[in-house]
Amino acid sequence: MFARTDAQGNYNRSLPLGTYRVEATHPDYRSKNATATVEEGITARANFALEALPKQVAPQGLDPLVVAAIGIGVVVVIAAVAGYFVMKRRKKEEEIVGPTMPPQAPPPPPGPP
Repeated sequence: MFARTDAQGNYNRSLPLGTYRVEATHPDYRSKNATATVEEGITARANFALEALPKQVAPQGLDPLVVAAIGIGVVVVIAAVAGYFVMKRRKKEEEIVGPTMPPQAPPPPPGPP
């Protein structure tokens, strides 16, 4: 069974006679348990004093401008590395094939001077 407290932390639950384990929980506090026995004509009470959990400091997020600057830097480095490897490959091809020369016009046909 479940019961919610009011703004002052009070709760009320009607239960059949018997012994119950009662648990108080809150996301910001340590949970506590108690046993309450419901008897004929007697109001059973289970009071709790919860201990606050230590506050967790959330890591500060990065400023969007910092993220953008890092992103631009990464793109520049990738482009530079890619350019380096393209130039290295072209140089290797020139060593194997020889330099690329524009096509030359054919020599003029021999004829009278």
